[in-house]
Amino acid sequence: NSIKSFGNGAFSSCTSLKTVILPEGITSIENGLFSGCINLQNIIIPDKVTKIGDSAFNTCTNLETVEIPESIIEIGTYAFNDTALTSVTIPNSVVCIGEQAFRDCAQLRYAKIGSGVKYIGELIFYCYKFYVFKVLS
Repeated sequence: NSIKSFGNGAFSSCTSLKTVILPEGITSIENGLFSGCINLQNIIIPDKVTKIGDSAFNTCTNLETVEIPESIIEIGTYAFNDTALTSVTIPNSVVCIGEQAFRDCAQLRYAKIGSGVKYIGELIFYCYKFYVFKVLS
């Protein structure tokens, strides 16, 4: 794959997107890359991606599932704000979770945070019906 990156907000507000499979050459999901893609339901993140930028999936209100690969080191501020995620597993590789990364995820019920996390920003799980929270040691 020859594509190495997309610019900030490159697909922002593309309301026709439903499923995205990012190319294997991508190493970072830039700020606002899919922000406002209200019909996005599924995203496949390659194993070489190390960062999910600020507001990368902000207001992707139909995004129900995401598998965060072990290669991710940083999850940005508002990265998954206002999505339809019901659960999230943050792998041991993640060191930093930005402020309000999962804010307003009304369907989020379960979150597991890996043992590598050193920084957790304010209000990362400011959600309505959050039931289970587990931090691995």
